[in-house]
Amino acid sequence: MSSIPRIDEYDQVIGKTTIFQAKKNGWMRRISRVFIFDHDGNILLQRRGQDVSSYPNLLDQAAGGHVDFGETYLEAAYRELKEELGLSAVPLKEIAVSYRNQDCFEGIYKGKIDSSTDFILNTKEVSGILWMPVAEFDKQVGNSSDIVPVLYVVWRDFKKQLLA
Repeated sequence: MSSIPRIDEYDQVIGKTTIFQAKKNGWMRRISRVFIFDHDGNILLQRRGQDVSSYPNLLDQAAGGHVDFGETYLEAAYRELKEELGLSAVPLKEIAVSYRNQDCFEGIYKGKIDSSTDFILNTKEVSGILWMPVAEFDKQVGNSSDIVPVLYVVWRDFKKQLLA
């Protein structure tokens, strides 16, 4: 298991820990989230794997995960895209860094790709993907038991920047 930074309430590194220890002790941690859109107004969603530790089988943003120790939010975003979806060289735009959300600070990024792009899914983490019209996603997020609940908060807070 890789180490992650243990951070304080100001997103300053105060040590090294594991995801398990951070969750167990309620310590703040860092997350990167990547939202991917196509040129036709659709958002890419991943269906989380059935064996992941949180929110198995629910829909989530395209990619995301914990920032490893010594890694930046952006480096983690690119790593997660590669690990989860097999994507590399996707230009990402920073939407927010050090956005405080529950017990995490988050880096929020967006990218745009062609909907015909080939994916190589890490089936331990992602059981599938789907393109959803943004208008439909906007109606469902926060109202569907099929979508990771915290995704609503991020979408609500950054929808305008993500769609700009």
